[in-house]
Amino acid sequence: MAPLHLMAQAADGGFRLPSSPAEWALWLAFAAVITGLWWLVRRTRRRAQEQYSARRRREQEERRRRLGPD
Repeated sequence: MAPLHLMAQAADGGFRLPSSPAEWALWLAFAAVITGLWWLVRRTRRRAQEQYSARRRREQEERRRRLGPD
């Protein structure tokens, strides 16, 4: 903990480390919420990209089938 305390004192911006277990729990909960939201957005974007790619592949295959063999 000493390095974190020294880092907190190094900045004159008024930053201080949480002093009670309740403050630590609050900050950990906040970090968990932010991490969860980041994970949710990342997963949603990945699924959307996969669906888009699958749709494009299906459309290309259908176009090839309609055109028939050359």
